[in-house]
Amino acid sequence: MSPEQVRGQTLDTRSEIFSFGAVLYEMATARRAFGGQTTTEMIERVLLSQPEAISLFNYNIPPELDRIVRKCLEKDRQRRYQSVHEILIDLHNLQQELKSSSSLSVHRNELSIVVLPFEDLSPNRDNEYFSDGLTDEIITDLSQIEQLLVISRTSAMTFKKTWKDIKRIASELNVNYVLQGTVRKSGNNLRITAQLIDANTDTNLWVTKLNGTLDDVFGIQEQVSRAIVESLSLHLSPQQTQKLAERPIQDIRAYESYLRARHALWSLKPDALTIAERELLNALNITGENELLYTMLGSVYSMSVEAGLSDKDYLRKTEECVENVFRLNPKSSHGYSVSGLLHYRKGNIQQGIRDLKKAYSITPNNPDVLVLLCYLYCLAGKPSSAEPLAEKLIEIDPLTPLNYAAKGMIYFLDGNFKESLVHYRKMFELGKESPAICFFYAWTLYSSKLDDEALSVLNLLKSMPQSIFTQLGLVFSYAMKSEKDQALAAVTVELTSAGKRIEFVARFLCELHALVDEKDEAIKWLEEDLRLGFMNYAYLAKRSRFVENLRSDERFIQILEKVKYSYESFVD
Repeated sequence: MSPEQVRGQTLDTRSEIFSFGAVLYEMATARRAFGGQTTTEMIERVLLSQPEAISLFNYNIPPELDRIVRKCLEKDRQRRYQSVHEILIDLHNLQQELKSSSSLSVHRNELSIVVLPFEDLSPNRDNEYFSDGLTDEIITDLSQIEQLLVISRTSAMTFKKTWKDIKRIASELNVNYVLQGTVRKSGNNLRITAQLIDANTDTNLWVTKLNGTLDDVFGIQEQVSRAIVESLSLHLSPQQTQKLAERPIQDIRAYESYLRARHALWSLKPDALTIAERELLNALNITGENELLYTMLGSVYSMSVEAGLSDKDYLRKTEECVENVFRLNPKSSHGYSVSGLLHYRKGNIQQGIRDLKKAYSITPNNPDVLVLLCYLYCLAGKPSSAEPLAEKLIEIDPLTPLNYAAKGMIYFLDGNFKESLVHYRKMFELGKESPAICFFYAWTLYSSKLDDEALSVLNLLKSMPQSIFTQLGLVFSYAMKSEKDQALAAVTVELTSAGKRIEFVARFLCELHALVDEKDEAIKWLEEDLRLGFMNYAYLAKRSRFVENLRSDERFIQILEKVKYSYESFVD
């Protein structure tokens, strides 16, 4: 029943189109577009409410079909399709587009592997930090072999305790080989089992059981890596052979502290940074100066800056760690990686890119380096440099949602919102429980002029734990509904504090203030964003929907000239 039918107005073909849209919506979601407990409630929703976005219930629906359904369900029949023929044209075009997409073949790298999380079989199941650490060390070892595509630790860990079929896992990750195993640690004794499986035939290429003590863990780890190399008939260069034999932390006690620090960081618990710092300082106290320990400690301090832990001078401490790393190894890939992160925190994007490029040249399969380098190229307005990095990132780490945001951001800042939305939808599909992901997705939907769907996604943030992104989402919701006073009141002290140290928060605050026509604050936050490194001239000059009302402001024009100069003089 269309709105005009409820009101008793004259009906025409467009009323039938509304009903057709309601049927399409229900077919796509298995839910009524305007459901309710009573007839009165359903009629009220037909007249006043917008149905929730289809993508909230069915991620396989292409964005274009979502748009077609929404156009059918417009309250104002003047804004609906005016004839069935118009709908058929759009549906036919969508069908052709889908056929074209499905005809593309998927290439699977013949030498590709995922190392699944080793299962902790210790008597008390209290050595998860050790089994996870062993998994990560083997991934690190294998990632140094250029001929082998190795799925990253983050994607591999999504299968922890899932017990999925091996063939299904391999299919999801697009790999041919799977390594799985168990760890039993009791006191100083170790028993490790591992098996390499050909996912195409579901057969074991080899199975091994290794017994030893904690002091043997580095040798056991190397044995597993070498067995994989031999089974896959890989030929290593002398340099690769040497890397497999390296022992970056010699003392087993320091190594265990290092593993506990990493495990704490991966846990994402509120005290994770404090625990990691304590364990790393303990490891350094045991073993003395160490390149890997200083690297991770520098990363912890850098993350503390973003977390707003201002009771200590964490930026200075990060710099000290970087200096220590380069003193021990002037060509350290770890050092270049943390130095790149440090320069990003300080707003020096060009130097950050230079350092990260050096890290990438040494460790091209490091997902942390790939994602940050890709992001910095986006900030600098260099999408062509960012795109191959994003492609590689998704290839080695296909199940981390924010990696698709990295790919989507390339198109977003370049003004191609339709293509950007494809990748942000994939991000949302993988991680809709994350406040950050919901916020980024809503931002892209609004930029694509899908305002109703953007509001539906922002509504999801209301039931999530408080964070910077739930607060930004609340401001965004008010701003989209032109509720200026509520939007400004929702800008918390925590948000303004974050905006002074985190580039993207400053950018969002600029655009949100511009959206409610609060130009003075928008300009202030734009200047803060530029201080933190943003220099994507084209996005500000003509692509951002948010700052349209600033483009005639003399202050904005002057700032834009500065951005243009930084952009044009950029050399990486």
